[in-house]
Amino acid sequence: MAKFITFEGIDGTGKSSVCKAVFNGLVDQGYCVLHTLEPSDGWLGKIVRESYKKDISPFSEAMLFCADRAQHTTEISKWLSEGYHVLCDRYVDSTIAYQSAILRPQYKIKKDLDLMGWLEEVNRPYIRTPDLTVLLTCPPEICLKRIGVRGKSSKFERLDLLRAIEANYLKIMKGSKRFVSVDADRPLEKVISDALNAVKKTLGNDKRPKKA
Repeated sequence: MAKFITFEGIDGTGKSSVCKAVFNGLVDQGYCVLHTLEPSDGWLGKIVRESYKKDISPFSEAMLFCADRAQHTTEISKWLSEGYHVLCDRYVDSTIAYQSAILRPQYKIKKDLDLMGWLEEVNRPYIRTPDLTVLLTCPPEICLKRIGVRGKSSKFERLDLLRAIEANYLKIMKGSKRFVSVDADRPLEKVISDALNAVKKTLGNDKRPKKA
């Protein structure tokens, strides 16, 4: 059966580079695999990216992410049914980790309100549970330096926010068997190698999965 693999991590971990490198490595080894990302390349994903430049409320932004994911998931399900393993650069865990960190201070929401649980429930009706989630971990201070070197940053890329997001990722991962943590504070080649091995362990020798 085709597998759904997601890649997660705070900005600056090298997540997108690792995800694409793992995809290329799998293709080179004969696996039937597709690469996708969120926000998606569809029109809803384009609206999400446009919202980064607007003065939009975090609640509205969170709902845009969810709308894009609902449509994207139908495409992912189709690819899986056709026999492709799917690698996705960010998925539902990103919304839960990022948006819950943004919403609480923005609206001075009480600590006893479970924002992560609320976002999980909003997404629950239409998401697919990944077969494996590769979580790249790296100290936020180092990630922020990497972001500075690449010469561009977004509103999500502040040290206090990255720390809160990292803490949320660790909460999501705790007690979940679908996660594998990969230390991204190492040379990129080693990070890619560990991530690729983790994915191959999940895929096994199923290089050309049959159509479901």
